Amino acid sequence: MFKKVVAPFLICASLAGFSMQANAIVTGGTLVSTRTLQWHCGVDTSGGKGFTGYISGTLKTYSNGRKVVSVPHVRISKSGGQQGGNKANFEMHATGQGFYFDSDYSADNLKQDGTWNNVNMAVSSYSSNMVNNLRIKFTFDKSGSDPSCTQNLAI
Repeated sequence: MFKKVVAPFLICASLAGFSMQANAIVTGGTLVSTRTLQWHCGVDTSGGKGFTGYISGTLKTYSNGRKVVSVPHVRISKSGGQQGGNKANFEMHATGQGFYFDSDYSADNLKQDGTWNNVNMAVSSYSSNMVNNLRIKFTFDKSGSDPSCTQNLAI
């Protein structure tokens, strides 16, 4: 009886220990802080018509200086009777010292109806203290040329 109960427990305990160790290897340090990021940008296409893109995400900072930004959802709204399709896109880049360290891009199919689109995107720095900006860009969909908005956020 003792062997039947203890053996599975030891296997589970060792797997849990492996999982915690693997997480430390992947992140390169222990989690120091978590901060919520909220941001929006918009464009005026003409006569009060336009688009606005919204994000809500998290910034995690680790003991070695590594930063990870996660954005699970984005939202795009039209205003003033703006016309447009549902092929907008979103991109973000971890930047610093004049370089892109990591980038992620949504599919070219984001709806512009004011609802949250699932994108499950993330960017991170791979070495300590080299990334200090997050570059975010929405490209909205309309007939003719597609307007966009870009902003750099200090992280």
